[in-house]
Amino acid sequence: MTEDEAKTKWCPFVRAISYGSPSPTEDHMYITNREGPDSLCIGSECMAWRTYELRIGAKSVIPDGQGYCGLAGRPDG
Repeated sequence: MTEDEAKTKWCPFVRAISYGSPSPTEDHMYITNREGPDSLCIGSECMAWRTYELRIGAKSVIPDGQGYCGLAGRPDG
């Protein structure tokens, strides 16, 4: 996928700080992995972002702007 497409996807590795009560009997700061605008992929600014590389024989071709999350594994295997 392109980096622009990736930046529209939720990152399950993001941790966000929430204030309030995760339960009716508690009231404090807690860390959550909620979905939201602060939890989107940051593409090449992330240390896990990998540029997608195609190997054709001995040649290596890098499609323009293509990549993937290295923590999630290569999309082709």
